Amino acid sequence: MPESAGRLRFQPVLRSLLAEGLTVRFEAGGRSMLPTIHDGDTLVVAPVDPASIERGDVIVVEGPTCVRAHRVVGEENGGDPTLLLRGDAQRLMDAPVCPDRVLGRVVGLERRGARRPLRGPIVQARVFLRRSLMAVRGCFPDPRLWVAEAGCGKGHSVDHEDMSSNRFRKGRTGRRWYSRRSQ
Repeated sequence: MPESAGRLRFQPVLRSLLAEGLTVRFEAGGRSMLPTIHDGDTLVVAPVDPASIERGDVIVVEGPTCVRAHRVVGEENGGDPTLLLRGDAQRLMDAPVCPDRVLGRVVGLERRGARRPLRGPIVQARVFLRRSLMAVRGCFPDPRLWVAEAGCGKGHSVDHEDMSSNRFRKGRTGRRWYSRRSQ
């Protein structure tokens, strides 16, 4: 069965199980919630009354072709009330979501058999650090280009052909890049 067909079948089953008041466990896919939720983690989702959703909750919402678990970052009350969501690893917010599209709240997270927190100061610090790193990376060009422009020590320079070849490897010292040329 193609993956997209499985997703289309999963969504109505999840909706009906949560509507009956059951708690559902399933494997998360994707990287939009890093570092909180990793690809392959097991999510435990319980039914939720949309009126009880608070900022910081991770909720599961219906999309046109899939379900997604993202964090609530705010609420809009202009006309129809809507929720503002964003994945922890994303810079931009999702499109506003109507409360009737909410399927449930993520109440548990398991990674390699151990339970992990979804809220709290440690999770907030991880999310803050990840967003800060994303912002810093967005301000600077690829560090490999710095080496290419400045030369590579010992009189060797790196050109774009070297960068795309397998000779361009990560050096031993963190993020310094270099090229090994055959003598």
